[in-house]
Amino acid sequence: MLTKKQMLYGYQDAKNKEREIIEELEELWMNQIYKSQVNDGMPHGSGGQGDLSGYAAMIYDKEIELGQARESAVEIKREIKRACRFLKQNERNIILSKYIGCRTDAETMRIYKIKRASYYKILKIAEEKIPLNGGVILGELRRLGCCNC
Repeated sequence: MLTKKQMLYGYQDAKNKEREIIEELEELWMNQIYKSQVNDGMPHGSGGQGDLSGYAAMIYDKEIELGQARESAVEIKREIKRACRFLKQNERNIILSKYIGCRTDAETMRIYKIKRASYYKILKIAEEKIPLNGGVILGELRRLGCCNC
């Protein structure tokens, strides 16, 4: 079972998975582009144009995976925002800034002009108090393969 903190970090996990898939897609594109460019000055028959069906299938699979990662990120973000409705404004600001805005503690303290001790006190209370639906977040993380539970 995930802790509340792990569930709150679920959005960042989903966004990281999305970035990984985008990088894999870019690598596939670049490999395909540069594979067809042979610069040795010699003729090479068909010009490097082979069957692209395997490449198209890989791109299609990665795009499906990317769409699922984006859907999961949206669902996790929606659940965190729904749960934040039950928090006080300052608690909500800190939770959303840290876990959805992906800001560091220092950035959040600076933005909301909160002293360090107060920040950590508010954050601790908010993390304990937030009523997350673990089933939604856990399900999305499992769907992405980001969860080892």
